[in-house]
Amino acid sequence: MSLACRRLLLPAVLAVLSAACAGESASPPVAGGDAQAAALSFDVDGGVLTAAPSEEVKVRIRSHGIIGSVTLSLDGDYADASLDRGTAKLDGGGDGEFVLRAPSVPATFSVVAVASGVKARLDVAVSRDGFATIRVSPSYQGKRPVTIVAASAFLQTTCADLAKLPPKDGAPLVVGTASETLVLPKVPAGARVAVSVRIAHYASGCVDLEALTPNETKDTTVKLFDRPLATDAANLASTFTFAPDPPDKASWNAVLAAAQTEVMNTFFPDLEAKRLLDAMADAAPSPAEKSAFNAKRTQQSWDSATTTWLSQHAPSMHSRAVTWSSASLPTILGDLVGPLVGAPDQKAVFTPSTLGTLDAVKAGISAAAPFSLTADTDDTLHLHGILVFLPTRLVAAGADRRAIVDFPAAKGVDSALDLAVDCAGLGNALANGGYVYSTCDGSCAAALCRTAITAQWSGAADLSSKLGGSVLLDVTASASSAVGEDAEPVSFDGAWVGQFTGTSMTAFACKGTVKGYTPPN
Repeated sequence: MSLACRRLLLPAVLAVLSAACAGESASPPVAGGDAQAAALSFDVDGGVLTAAPSEEVKVRIRSHGIIGSVTLSLDGDYADASLDRGTAKLDGGGDGEFVLRAPSVPATFSVVAVASGVKARLDVAVSRDGFATIRVSPSYQGKRPVTIVAASAFLQTTCADLAKLPPKDGAPLVVGTASETLVLPKVPAGARVAVSVRIAHYASGCVDLEALTPNETKDTTVKLFDRPLATDAANLASTFTFAPDPPDKASWNAVLAAAQTEVMNTFFPDLEAKRLLDAMADAAPSPAEKSAFNAKRTQQSWDSATTTWLSQHAPSMHSRAVTWSSASLPTILGDLVGPLVGAPDQKAVFTPSTLGTLDAVKAGISAAAPFSLTADTDDTLHLHGILVFLPTRLVAAGADRRAIVDFPAAKGVDSALDLAVDCAGLGNALANGGYVYSTCDGSCAAALCRTAITAQWSGAADLSSKLGGSVLLDVTASASSAVGEDAEPVSFDGAWVGQFTGTSMTAFACKGTVKGYTPPN
């Protein structure tokens, strides 16, 4: 494989090399390029342009299928180098040219050309004392998958200096496999050199070399070590499954049963007509209008009329809610899904979005739970955090989901009961062609009915919050992870264990699996 062919940058794969390097003088694309970059190349023998300090060099650029012009720029430590133009116009054959004025001091840097979304890179080496060759043997000391390795040189720089800077490539830049020797050609002689080698941006190594002599071929081995896993860069769609042992499942069912009892003891437990009319009166917008409503209630015997109305729309609201809730209880403990997003200082936030088929927020689960997120040297992730559950909200959310099965037009128990008892009809019956107070006609009375049912259902659902009945799940998880190009975890797969605790319950354990992946953009 020719030198120019081996200079294709990460993250392209080796399969692209042959397509991108059709000839010896073809210049490879810059990072992020692909096989289309062969459509743009520099007409430079050997792939590296050499020059003396302050020399002016005419450079020809060739395009294949690209029309218009090419944007030019310098990249790297180019000192006082300059280009005679920022844009090279292409002639009818797709060729253009520009003049590079080399810096007044020895340097290595790159010229970058961009046209029609395609990039190409030309490495430049400037020296007054001639050039040498460095043969680099990578030695990877880590355990992560090795795709391709990139080696580059930094002039008048040390590895300690590079460690203080954001990751970048020097020049010349050569790419190959971890098992081959990477040859850095035309490195300026007479100056110290730092040779940097990387695998994507998740493993790196560096070696300092003393000043090279002209025409010297220097062999060096560079050890590469894994960067620590960048947990702060995690952005993982995560799923916690629940697989409790039978005794612990029974304890969980007991928590739900107790919550169901609390909800149903509050939601129209008896005297439904009276409680509904009381709640409708409470929904009046002012004390005066509430008083007017109650006066007509007494005068026109609405309690008796409402009792008759509800009996004609059996079963009762309480019975329907119990039925829907009981049907939903066995299915409530589904997969807990949501994003896990890393933060500095080995922290993260898990934001539950769904529990099985339930909306997590509506079901009373922590909106944003702080987690610790650490990693071992073998890329095993460790998570720890506490999730907060509100059992009565959870039970109510399950009943809401089940109510929609019977009343597809509804959004939950309250709107299903609006349809079941026919609030519209009840409102018109109470108004009887007039008003239940002031200017509140039958349509307005129907809205009071709906508001009353919603208030009763919401009040029952919020009992855990009002009475301090939350249940905590302390979660500890370990999972092996796959690593992305910037050392960030891109997926993980493992198991978790935890314990449910609460003020009015006996603690019990739970466990399950945990998985995560980086969602597509």
